[in-house]
Amino acid sequence: MEKNIKNILITDELVKNKRKELEIDISKILSGDENQVLDFFSNYIYWNGIFAGLVTNLSSKFHLGLDFFDYEKNSIERGFFQSVGHKVAGLIFAAAEDEYADESSKEDIRIEHKTMAWFMMNKMYQFYGRDISERTIDDLMSSITSVTKRGYGLNQDSDFLSLVRYLGFHIGSEKIASYEFGIIASKMKELHPDLTNWMKNQELINGINAFSWIEVHGPVEDAHANYALDAAQMIIDHVGNKNLEFQQKVIDELENGFNLFSNLQDSFFKEYIFLKNYKKGFLYNEKFLNK
Repeated sequence: MEKNIKNILITDELVKNKRKELEIDISKILSGDENQVLDFFSNYIYWNGIFAGLVTNLSSKFHLGLDFFDYEKNSIERGFFQSVGHKVAGLIFAAAEDEYADESSKEDIRIEHKTMAWFMMNKMYQFYGRDISERTIDDLMSSITSVTKRGYGLNQDSDFLSLVRYLGFHIGSEKIASYEFGIIASKMKELHPDLTNWMKNQELINGINAFSWIEVHGPVEDAHANYALDAAQMIIDHVGNKNLEFQQKVIDELENGFNLFSNLQDSFFKEYIFLKNYKKGFLYNEKFLNK
């Protein structure tokens, strides 16, 4: 029987529960005053600033898979990298293409999403008459970014099944993040209409404004997730034609990586709320992230 990874990972229950939890958490955060809004986006943008490089790194590991691990001559893994490894790499790299040059700017001047994020951050501080030098990054971000780098496989094992797990993490980071960006955009319009409307009138270039980074990421992340799901499906189909038992190992690792990002996202929002509400400092719970 054909195994469809999208149906396995992106269940109706997951989408419903994720959207509900994110709606609650993001509403709590963005219901705060200007200090909390600025603090949240300072940390959120800091976290998001590392993803493009991690995607590029993961793509290269799939493309050069035979250089990272010594596989037996007629193994499934060697056959995969020789025949379709570069295709999987290309589907992963599709996310980096947008990150390093926004769709609306590719024909004219390259505007990276990180540049858009920083433009937004600067304009938010300007709106409130504050200096961006006041921006601080919470201690919690050290652990969040560390897990993110590990989830993407930076400086980690690069054998085939490990790469598959990192791909599962990438799928989660794109698909589940598309929900959070959509909810953040909606809540900003609802709870901070003056700030949002003002930012929309602050142009960077070619119609890209100070709110664009948040607004475009919902649909963009969803498109990236579809490419990543196609990559995962390509792996599943390839190994399934060789060995069904090995195919199940691939599916298990995709789920492990996907669930790690899901737990990481929960941890970021819930620990952030805890930190800001109770001022007791950040207690990093690695067991929670790996459950």
